Amino acid sequence: MKTLSNIQTFIVRRQSALFWFAVLVIAALRIFYCFQLQVYTTDLNRNLAYGKAFGLYGFKLYDLTPYDLSPWPVQYLWPNHHYPYPGATLLFFAALAQLSTAIWFGKLALTALEAVNAWMAYKITNDKWSALLLWCNPISIWFASREGQFEPWVAFWTLLAIYALRRGKPWALGALTIAVQCKLFPILLAPLFFWNLSWREPKRLAQEIGWAALSLTPTLLASVQSDYMRRFLSPGYIPSYNPITWNLSDPALYPFFPYWLVLSHWIAGLIFVAVGLWGLRQTKAWRQFFAPLMQVFGVKANLLGQFWYLMVAAPFCIAIEDDRWRRRMLVLAALLGVRSLYSIFIGPIGYMNPPDAVYLIQQIFNGF
Repeated sequence: MKTLSNIQTFIVRRQSALFWFAVLVIAALRIFYCFQLQVYTTDLNRNLAYGKAFGLYGFKLYDLTPYDLSPWPVQYLWPNHHYPYPGATLLFFAALAQLSTAIWFGKLALTALEAVNAWMAYKITNDKWSALLLWCNPISIWFASREGQFEPWVAFWTLLAIYALRRGKPWALGALTIAVQCKLFPILLAPLFFWNLSWREPKRLAQEIGWAALSLTPTLLASVQSDYMRRFLSPGYIPSYNPITWNLSDPALYPFFPYWLVLSHWIAGLIFVAVGLWGLRQTKAWRQFFAPLMQVFGVKANLLGQFWYLMVAAPFCIAIEDDRWRRRMLVLAALLGVRSLYSIFIGPIGYMNPPDAVYLIQQIFNGF
């Protein structure tokens, strides 16, 4: 018995060492990426510029274009298109830009958010391996820490909402409402949250609805100060561009990318959806699987889809209560990032920032 106990102790210690080694290696890689130039996107540049301008214009920014912000260098990025993201996201970058407009600082902040998100995943699930899988997600490593996409902000409010829901907090629906005002994807968690509202307790239900109504403040303020709702619901330009599409028969959806990469994403998506449907059938917990399955399926079915959109599939998987199925889906969520894995281990592939965009990033990397 003593020998068996010693073996178990040894295994536990080895697992703990492996866990923390992985955490630190990924942390080092993420921090390294924060100080590298973006390869594929310039969205963070534009977001920080709008954040800086918020102090001057407030939510009236939704009526302005980057060209209106000249002579700031953001004037060259989609100069005639209005800001496309909801009010809570603009407020996030407004707060961030008050501290610094440096590109590396923005990426560090988003990386720190991902660390908080992993910690919240542990608090929700009491499963350190689920937290580690979220922290190690390659889409997040590349597109949050290297490219500066703001999905960690979306994931933060999503996970906070799930945390509150699990603990029966009346403000859970309010946190979800803020998540939706960061990016629309968290609306897919609505069936899970509405099912858990206190329908038989009128006073508590009023509290829950009150928190949700209060959380609409960013949208209400933006609507009062600008033509926010019309611009947000009727964007002027939506390109037909989706390199992670289900529709392999239309090459116009995925220019710049080799067919094998598009096909690999197609296969990864098919496996994710198929295994998720199997898990749904096995657990009978369709509300817990609904958000990740519909998000992946919907992004791939849309005419516009970007690689980093699938970053939020992993936080959605944290809502799955069954440990084994949650881990399986988190592993498959990581495999959705074929391009991210290729970029990390081999190098950039497909469309990359043109030389003029690279020059602009270099000029403003330390702030503007």
